[in-house]
Amino acid sequence: MANHREAYVEQLFAHFKQNETDQQDYRLGIEFEHFLVHNDNLRAVHYYGDKGIASLLSRLAGSTWQVCNLGDDKKHIICLNKNNDEINLEPGGQIEFSFSPKNSIREIEKTYNTMINDLEPILKDNNYNLITLGYQPVTKINELKILPKKRYKMMFDHFKKRGDLAHNMMLGTASTQISLDYSSEEDFSKKFAVASWLSPIIYATLDNTPIFEGKRTSEYAVRAKIWNDCDADRCGILEKSIEGNFTYKDYAEYIVDLPAIVDPAGEKPEPTELTFGEVFNKEVLTAEDIELMLSFSFTDVRLKEYLEIRMADSFPLPLALGYLALLKGIFYDQRNLDYFFKQVQKTSTAQVKKALKAITEKGCQLPYNDSIMMMDWLDILIERSLQGLSKSDQNYLLYLKNYLKDYLPPRKATGNTGNLKNDLDYSLVLPGSDIKDGYRKFK
Repeated sequence: MANHREAYVEQLFAHFKQNETDQQDYRLGIEFEHFLVHNDNLRAVHYYGDKGIASLLSRLAGSTWQVCNLGDDKKHIICLNKNNDEINLEPGGQIEFSFSPKNSIREIEKTYNTMINDLEPILKDNNYNLITLGYQPVTKINELKILPKKRYKMMFDHFKKRGDLAHNMMLGTASTQISLDYSSEEDFSKKFAVASWLSPIIYATLDNTPIFEGKRTSEYAVRAKIWNDCDADRCGILEKSIEGNFTYKDYAEYIVDLPAIVDPAGEKPEPTELTFGEVFNKEVLTAEDIELMLSFSFTDVRLKEYLEIRMADSFPLPLALGYLALLKGIFYDQRNLDYFFKQVQKTSTAQVKKALKAITEKGCQLPYNDSIMMMDWLDILIERSLQGLSKSDQNYLLYLKNYLKDYLPPRKATGNTGNLKNDLDYSLVLPGSDIKDGYRKFK
């Protein structure tokens, strides 16, 4: 089989260059992941069965929602689309709201509320709820079945030979992922470096994982620990990314040299160890080929048609929108981006990786750059970000700021009554019948 490594690197370089965006045209993207649970006991709703997730999605299909993807069995729905916004399913049945790029945070808020309003009658009919946590609240991963998608099955088999927590990542975790535009290779390099430097701060201060495998956990930043023991080839922080001279070619070479896992031709049922530079039997990649390649990197920060920041746990809408505002005020304000890039230049990739391991024990109180604790870096980030936001966007970030005064990190809102539903009430999407603008009353 021919190796087209250099040709693919050039084509990926062109792809990244083609997706540069003028600053005045910057938009925002976000993915909200949730667990679908039984409202009474917070156990996971499974994918199959008369009242499973697939059945729930089939009730939405055919109205204003259209099926955009079926499982490999060609029967069960795994994706719905409405106005270019999607409801997707992750390997363990996590429900992801994936939005097309939006011009404002307010537009994202409205879109989220529309999705919830569409889902609410079906959820209530079945006594189901959506919960926003970094990890399944009750159900263990050995109780969950992987979705009927060949890619997921091959990933599952591949990860058997990798980190001990790789299957926990696939089946048990949920996150909030933010997508941001870049204007040039220099801008990409700077944003990639700052985002990577932020990784341990975000994991530590926005930790919303109070439970792991059905038990309360005293460890912090559980998802950071999971990603650190998943697959070293494609997870964590990329070498050279912190140093600030990371180029399109560097990222393209990283992608092309990744083990592909899947056989694009669909001929091999088992995972492949061939790299993407070896596995394609063609000289010119299609748009679908490029999309496949870029989606098989699971680093904390990754590049597709945009920069994707993937560290934050799943958390309730008001906190997620505040987090989005936080990143907007940092990455879309040149003064703030430059300020934090100077902090990055004091740091090495090794120091960031060391912090990512240490936060599981120290959490928000771990010292970082200039011996400043994670929690204090968050304060600096918030105050700087507020200066780079419009008044309307400041309100979203101020909500997050005020919430974190009482609950830092967010998992501290977990109660201790012995009634798990009451203890995790803050993270439930449907609080009875009272849904107003997607916000719920926090303790």
